[in-house]
Amino acid sequence: MRRGSVWAGVCGVLAAVCLAVVPQTGRAAAAQGGQAAGDAPGGPDPYLGTYAYGPTERQTIGAYRAPGQDLRPAVMILHGGYWAQDSDWSGWARKLAARGFVVFDVDYRLNTDAPWPAQRTDALTALRWIRAQAARFRTDPRRIVLLGSSAGGQIAANTAEYAAGTAYRPAGVVALSPVADPYLAWRDGARSGASAQQRRLRREARKLAGCDPTAGKATAMAAAKCRATWDDMAAKSWAPGGPKRPGGPGVPMLLAHFAHDFVPVAHSRGLAKAEPAATVSVVPGTGHGMTALTRPATERRVLAWLTARTQQAAAPATPAAQQ
Repeated sequence: MRRGSVWAGVCGVLAAVCLAVVPQTGRAAAAQGGQAAGDAPGGPDPYLGTYAYGPTERQTIGAYRAPGQDLRPAVMILHGGYWAQDSDWSGWARKLAARGFVVFDVDYRLNTDAPWPAQRTDALTALRWIRAQAARFRTDPRRIVLLGSSAGGQIAANTAEYAAGTAYRPAGVVALSPVADPYLAWRDGARSGASAQQRRLRREARKLAGCDPTAGKATAMAAAKCRATWDDMAAKSWAPGGPKRPGGPGVPMLLAHFAHDFVPVAHSRGLAKAEPAATVSVVPGTGHGMTALTRPATERRVLAWLTARTQQAAAPATPAAQQ
């Protein structure tokens, strides 16, 4: 969703209230084009426009909502792309909107723009923006689920765990092939026989962290700081069973990988050991990320999970839970 920096700067000054549609190129332009793979046929286009949630040209949100005045749950999409490039989710955003969700397709700063934790900061800021604008889009701030793919899955899972004890806690996470532990990706990319995708993921994870986790020439202080960054990037560190947030409530998650995925299911199984509310699913065959949604059984499962989770999040708390 790249666009002119002047417009992004103007809206960024008023990020909390800016609702003017900004000029689009890149992913935002694709969002305005005709139906993409996964689009629901017929009906008016649910694309509402692209809005700035921060001062940089990448801090933007594409919003989708089918007609109607009812209060609806929200899905906040975080795209994949090795933390280094965009991927187009406009087709699935339209399809989710047609299924009764308000959809917010979020751009964030790439690893060439800023190192970690800028990507989590952007996701948190976008989440706050959506909550602040809930009335405008007629969405329920209690029922926001994050949907991330690959690198976006890492951001989604990490952001949700990080925000678990705050007022901005999302209702849940669906992550498709999440790079839940970038250190694992860095290690796998150095193995003999690693695929081109795994080797690239290793390079981009190092760029995201801004340091080599095993740099021999680093001072003790620099090495400790570097390792802390890699630990911080792992979603399991912020989960209830992790060192940064021991105990407390879990965040419901549906984590899915293909059986033959260049981001192996070990990423999500490691996260699930620290997050008791996580469910790990393996999709048969070969693939990665959003392509899991082209499998009818997986698409049905994801839609059913989103529906059930947002319905549960809307239910009033029991007396015991309120104490």
